[in-house]
Amino acid sequence: MIKRYKVMTLTLRIFSITWVLIFCTFALGWSQSISDIENTKLAPSEGISDILVSRSSQEMSVSSINQIISIDFQDVPLLEAMKQVTNDLGMRLSYSKEVLPIDKEVTVYFENTTANEVIYTLLEGTGLRYAVSEKGSLIIFEHSKELRRVQTYEQSQQSVTGTLIDGNSGETLPGVNVLVKGTTTGTSTDSEGNFELTVESLQDTLVVSFVGYQTQEVPIDGRTQIDIQLSPEAIMGDEMVVIGYGSVRRNDLTGAVSQVSSEDIERVPAVNPLMALQGHVPGMKITPNSGEPGASASIRIRGDQSISGSNSPIFVVDGSITTDIDNINSDDIESVTVLKDASTVAIYGSRAANGVIQITTKRGSSGRDPVFNLHTYSGIQQSSNLDVELLNADEWLRLYTEAHENAEVTPNWTDDDLAKYEGIDTDWLDVIRRTGYQYNTDLSVAGGSEKSNYYISTGIANNKGMVEGLDYSRYNLRLNTDHEINNWISFGNSLNIFTSNTSGSVGQYQRALMKVPLTRNFEDDGGWGIIRNTNLEHQYSNPLWMAQNTASERNQKGLIGNLYLTLTFLDNFEFTARGNMEWTNDYRSNFTPGANPVWQWEDPTTNALSKDNRETLHWVTDFLLEYDKSFGEDHQLSGMLGYSVEEQTYERLYSSGQGTPTNEIRYLNAADPTSITSNNSFSDWAFKSQFGRIGYTYKDKYTLGATVRRDGTSRLDEANRYGIFPSVSAAWRMGEEQFLESVDWLNEFKLRVSWGTVGNVLSIGTYGTQASLTNWNYARNNEAFQGYTLASAVNTDLVWESTEKKNFGFDLEIFDNRIYAIADFYVEDTRDLLFAQPIPNSTGLSGNPYINAGHIKNTGIELEFGYRYQAQNWNYSLGANVTTASNEVIDLEGRDLKTSGIVEGKSLRSFYGYKTNGIIRSEEQLNNNPHRAGKEVGDIWFVDENGDGVVDADDRTILASRYPDLTYGLTGTVGYKKITVNVQLQGIQGITRNLLVGGNLGTLHYFTQFPKNHDRLILDRFHETRNPDGEFPKIDLADTGDNISTASDFWLRDASYLRISNLNVNYDFSTSFTQTIGIRKLGVYTSVHNLYTFTSWYGPEVDTNADELTGVPQPRTWTLGLKVSF
Repeated sequence: MIKRYKVMTLTLRIFSITWVLIFCTFALGWSQSISDIENTKLAPSEGISDILVSRSSQEMSVSSINQIISIDFQDVPLLEAMKQVTNDLGMRLSYSKEVLPIDKEVTVYFENTTANEVIYTLLEGTGLRYAVSEKGSLIIFEHSKELRRVQTYEQSQQSVTGTLIDGNSGETLPGVNVLVKGTTTGTSTDSEGNFELTVESLQDTLVVSFVGYQTQEVPIDGRTQIDIQLSPEAIMGDEMVVIGYGSVRRNDLTGAVSQVSSEDIERVPAVNPLMALQGHVPGMKITPNSGEPGASASIRIRGDQSISGSNSPIFVVDGSITTDIDNINSDDIESVTVLKDASTVAIYGSRAANGVIQITTKRGSSGRDPVFNLHTYSGIQQSSNLDVELLNADEWLRLYTEAHENAEVTPNWTDDDLAKYEGIDTDWLDVIRRTGYQYNTDLSVAGGSEKSNYYISTGIANNKGMVEGLDYSRYNLRLNTDHEINNWISFGNSLNIFTSNTSGSVGQYQRALMKVPLTRNFEDDGGWGIIRNTNLEHQYSNPLWMAQNTASERNQKGLIGNLYLTLTFLDNFEFTARGNMEWTNDYRSNFTPGANPVWQWEDPTTNALSKDNRETLHWVTDFLLEYDKSFGEDHQLSGMLGYSVEEQTYERLYSSGQGTPTNEIRYLNAADPTSITSNNSFSDWAFKSQFGRIGYTYKDKYTLGATVRRDGTSRLDEANRYGIFPSVSAAWRMGEEQFLESVDWLNEFKLRVSWGTVGNVLSIGTYGTQASLTNWNYARNNEAFQGYTLASAVNTDLVWESTEKKNFGFDLEIFDNRIYAIADFYVEDTRDLLFAQPIPNSTGLSGNPYINAGHIKNTGIELEFGYRYQAQNWNYSLGANVTTASNEVIDLEGRDLKTSGIVEGKSLRSFYGYKTNGIIRSEEQLNNNPHRAGKEVGDIWFVDENGDGVVDADDRTILASRYPDLTYGLTGTVGYKKITVNVQLQGIQGITRNLLVGGNLGTLHYFTQFPKNHDRLILDRFHETRNPDGEFPKIDLADTGDNISTASDFWLRDASYLRISNLNVNYDFSTSFTQTIGIRKLGVYTSVHNLYTFTSWYGPEVDTNADELTGVPQPRTWTLGLKVSF
């Protein structure tokens, strides 16, 4: 165990010193940036003579051509040299490839020389001369041409000007090539991204190209001012991919990795960034926990690996390990990278059995003026096309009476009782639901001086839910900085500070589902509705009263961030020390007022309150030594060694009480002292790790990689504390081989293979291998005394679960990178599973100790493919992903867990119960077939599965898997000029869910409990005379046929679905317009989230971890947004 207090003290000192350094450096960098801005003077108007003049006439514009410049060109193409000089002068270059020797290379060096002399030297020996037009262009022409002809040429042509900008960032692009299609006439943009070009006709087409961007053909269409947005060219081989403790070129990547861009995330108006990732990544399934505001989601990457432990991945935010990203501002995210196979996750060792999700947030750029970005949107939330439908008053009373008749029970109400409900039909869902509202605003500024850069943002998110009383708000502040002290020392930080508030409880929504429609919401005098007969209404409290009077608050605040210091030495070595810290305070308070006894509700007449404070501190210190060197042109070697120390502490303080003097006083010191109870708990755990990685690439075609990590944890006994997790991988860029050179349409074809093992430390409790003290009362001298004893059973031989991962994949790009495909096949075997082992009571010990036993296998195929194309004013892109996966229990080492749905040869936690044959619809079917005892006509027909002529518990069997056959996502984008339409689809095929869930809160209780409302599907129940063809079994107060109390496949339904998860329509205003109002970029958009779901599933939600029938469903959100850059 790490000595916590000494390490914490040292860490806090390091943090304090580093923060002081960062503050001082950042302040200096900021003041220098301001100083640079203040000292910058706009150049005086460089008016050019009204006539075109040549060098021989010695009438060049002194303000431009006689500027003093310094250059150093070594074997540089003449065209590139001329572009560089004109860019430095702030001029435009006009030339024709027919006269300019493009292949000619020049080697010249000038220091503090006039541009006039430099240009003359560059053109010396070419027979070319140059001139300056009245519009500031430097024109190259043949010496044999008369100056007058050059003048006439320019005057006879049409002049076209414009600006080139990055379509994503809105930044102007210098040095972009602009050519007239079908000619050799062209120019390039200046340092401000502007260009001027003379053309034969205003009906010509411009061809715009720039390294790293998609080439565009832009028809002039009679315009003389054209603003053009370039889209980055997503060439997979050149992009950088974030991996554990670093990044690599995709060309050098050997593992299974998926990426999601900030653009994809920002299109979805979701408070939680996880919801924006749905359907984007093959092999990753995201399921919302609820439709409540601020609700999180569960994530599975390549299925479930553990029976008793965690199956959730870890998150790494700018290098800081955490377990969720619920409190991160979506607009701060630059990219999301999902690591799936051993070669990418083994570097995280025992944390990574379930995959790793890397979050990279935005940063500033050095040498850039401040750029402000504002993103704001608001919208309304309503029910989607899926909704719950409950019985009205007449239907409920009729069926409730029928349930009594079938049970041969006399209804315990009279006609006089029913007369009290004449005309009452309360729609409790309508009472408790409202139109939700969502509002979000984010403001950021990014920039930097030559030595420092910064990114600062603040965000506000508010969500008023569709259910009365359910609200969520969050505030974020982010500060990311990077500073370079000199060419070998740099440091910086990433910091996210947040506070959030969640109000309300799902209880009022569930109470609205339960309340019968006979109960009044309000009395005639305006008071709350009174219960008149508990045999018809029960005593449930009013859900609207609950929403308006109970107070359930959850306030979270915290920070997550890191500080780093990097030293570069010996050219190829880099050492980084990084301190990561995450602190959260989770404060929860609940207050339930006393109910007026006149209302006859079940709520106590005395108020009750509780306070619950939970504080977590998690810190990690990393030390990394990296090496990267090229040997000649064929060999690339990289390596990394690391050491990490980690600790987390958690403390909880809880207290509750009752009976404050009034409902307005909500403090424990005012409660009845005899009612107060308190509890205080503390836990901590620690890690220590060493790890390394090595990579080698030969001729940019063959790549080998290996990683290893050694983890030690306080969760295990000292003898088993350390585990080693290795991986190896290789990649072959087959498309670079000579035998495929003739395949012109093939741009990239790479094979990948990897193997490795990782662990799951979270499968073990914090003190899973340590005996704990339990308090017991004992008697002495006829008095009770409290003592402590070691009464819990533990297994000190435990080791963590380990997963062996094998992956084979390929990357493919064809037809000028327009079509791409990524495929992966994986096999993952998890061994040493944790099981709770029952022990005899005779041992005198409590609890069931965990042991290691068992084996689970996950296999699957992941496909990701897409198409992208841009032509003239149109651009298209289509991306899709498909995953098919299977889960199988291989070995339980003799244990019988079938009642939990765990059977060898079947998937984990399968549905278990009786197979059925529909409804018993006649006495003949009842008497001539074996049935379970107690079955009657109208009950569900349980099948004699083993054929022994008796239907009993031995006929139960595995019914269906809980895992889908197929998950998929599809994203399509069509853009025309300034308008872009994006559609995201997401779906699951071949998944089974159980309608009969929810317990006492369920809406399929079949009237077997107290009086409460029911789902309308019960209208199609079987009745011998009223509805003999009914789909569902008869209703019966006692459920003598075990129709709902016993698991069977009758209630299992196909829950496959296809969802239009998001539709976004965006319009970007032209640069010419935005410049007139003094901003860089302006865009507006509208979107609809959860637009429509196609499914045969019955209920208000098909994709949720909550009860499908009684959980708050996902809303449909209509949004209008604005993006401004200035």
